[in-house]
Amino acid sequence: MYKKGDIVKVRSCAGSALPIVHVKLLKKVIVKERKGNKIIWPAYIGWEAKLIYKKEVELLRKKFRIPYKFPKDVDTFVYEDDIISKR
Repeated sequence: MYKKGDIVKVRSCAGSALPIVHVKLLKKVIVKERKGNKIIWPAYIGWEAKLIYKKEVELLRKKFRIPYKFPKDVDTFVYEDDIISKR
């Protein structure tokens, strides 16, 4: 559905208090279900991504104390389930 280079709007898996932001998808990550010591780790699909708008980066850094610095330190990871729409 999504491909490398797409710009998408995402919500945070940390909760609804964090704002919706725009990211550019860089690399798809597919993890299959794994079994460990009495634990079953679920499968998921996600993306290595980077924040693209300075205003959103500054908001996350100042209001929520997330240590991003535009434009070099804006790498993040998003679960495909948290993607709201493609721009």
